Amino acid sequence: MHAAFSLEPMTEELAERVRRLHVSHGQERFVASNAESLDEWREDPELQPLAICADGAVVGFAMYEESEDDDGTIEFNIFRLMIDHRHQGHGHGRRAMERLIARFQADPRPHRITTCFVPDNSDARRLYASLGFVEVGQDDDGEIIAELARRTAGERA
Repeated sequence: MHAAFSLEPMTEELAERVRRLHVSHGQERFVASNAESLDEWREDPELQPLAICADGAVVGFAMYEESEDDDGTIEFNIFRLMIDHRHQGHGHGRRAMERLIARFQADPRPHRITTCFVPDNSDARRLYASLGFVEVGQDDDGEIIAELARRTAGERA
């Protein structure tokens, strides 16, 4: 039997709960703090933060942005994903990514789905590869960019 699992749009009450989440010791270099990410969201309302919830508890945080390329292709960029240290190892990160991917793939517009991670984050590299992401380069901060699928406006679905 699966636990109740959801991705909830951010509210002020959820934001306070997300601020109290922390990754395991040694993982801090892999992801921005939730406080920093929530501050970014407050400055840029285009960002889409989500609380990752399981069995009524907030267990993690994800954030993505949607942008449009010159050719009309929509890019869904998942640039934050973290699971609280007390809830790691239960598949919550995978389930969150699967839900996000399903949401984006249901969008009828031509699109691609990307994520990024610090090069020495082997757990993230394995997770994203197992979900079908392919490494396509590095961003200006030196993070690996990985892409799941690409359907441009000029391609047929």
